[in-house]
Amino acid sequence: MDRTKRETRNTVESLALLQAFAADLEWVSQVVAGDLRLKIEAKIPRTKRLDVSLGQFLRIDAWLRTLCKLSEPMHFQATSAGARSMLELAVDLVLLASDQNAAERLQDWEWSAKHKHATAVKRFYETVGGAVPPENAEAIAFAVRDAARIESLRRKHGWLNSKQKPCHPPRWTERSLDADCVEADKWPHRGDFSFVRFYETRFRTLCWQVHGSAFVGRTIRADVFPFLSAQALLDASDLAVIGAAATLHTFDLWTVPTKEAFEKFANERYRRRNELFLKARAAQKAVAADDPAAETLV
Repeated sequence: MDRTKRETRNTVESLALLQAFAADLEWVSQVVAGDLRLKIEAKIPRTKRLDVSLGQFLRIDAWLRTLCKLSEPMHFQATSAGARSMLELAVDLVLLASDQNAAERLQDWEWSAKHKHATAVKRFYETVGGAVPPENAEAIAFAVRDAARIESLRRKHGWLNSKQKPCHPPRWTERSLDADCVEADKWPHRGDFSFVRFYETRFRTLCWQVHGSAFVGRTIRADVFPFLSAQALLDASDLAVIGAAATLHTFDLWTVPTKEAFEKFANERYRRRNELFLKARAAQKAVAADDPAAETLV
């Protein structure tokens, strides 16, 4: 098989995968935004732990709705960004489900992050001088007003530098993301999904596809770009389902019927993806047969 024919075949396969995985993600989004969100938001009363978990879950919902609009090969950067963010959200939700005290640390970390930014804004204008724009005034006020409170939060959690002074850690867990993936893999309800495997085999490539480097564009053929988007959409879908399951656990909504419904959903997703892929591939082959050059243009 010559190179042109091989690349045409690869493009047909990649585009079919992209169509199948985009349809799968849309279905996951509908489930998350529909019955699952209604069930979770109906939980009353809500504690700080539930509110923090809900906030992370709603970001998953928002990402899914965004990714539903990104089904073209040229969207590979955006879909990769979504999948990368979904990993962090799913890890956080699993850790929230596993640790009763995690919510307080995560919320305090968010306040600490906000203060770190506000302090940087204040320092910038002190350095350059001149009038502070109205949109930055509140940040500077927060940096001054809440300094003692944020220092107290950091000391409470032991967020100290080598000189034992309060500082802001890169993550709320004080661990790196790969170390948090190790912790998340201890959660007994993740099925056969491995956060460590995902981090070691997918996370870095997602970062390459998001970052401004042209490495991806220089080293990957045009016929592969649909596959990049397709794989990222599947990643995001799988992580969203795990994040949703973890949220249900935190909200004490994980029952035997819910577990069975998730297992049925997983099997049905697999069946539907295969069916959609075969139909899409047949359609792409028909188009390519009529115009062999058409499907090499990604």
